Amino acid sequence: MRKKENKKGNKVVLISRTGYTRDKVHILENLLTERIKLFCAVGKDCTLWEEIMDELCVGDGSHPVFVLTTSHPGESPEEVIEFAENFSVEDDLGVRVIEA
Repeated sequence: MRKKENKKGNKVVLISRTGYTRDKVHILENLLTERIKLFCAVGKDCTLWEEIMDELCVGDGSHPVFVLTTSHPGESPEEVIEFAENFSVEDDLGVRVIEA
């Protein structure tokens, strides 16, 4: 059973139901402004979601942002949520699950 969603969590699991499209970049940009520490993608296009997040973190190179990113092709959302819950980050506020 999935735990209740933590809306303040700084470890994010993105469950991609429909895949990545350019019009969804705002989801990743918003996560960066929230200063998340861990971004895990699972589901359709999960490796692409991770690549785009990495590109946003680097930007033009003048002000890179550090976010640990992972993608989990072939894994279930439950497995990835458990991974994120067990992953230690500084100032851990828990896991937030979002769907896109």
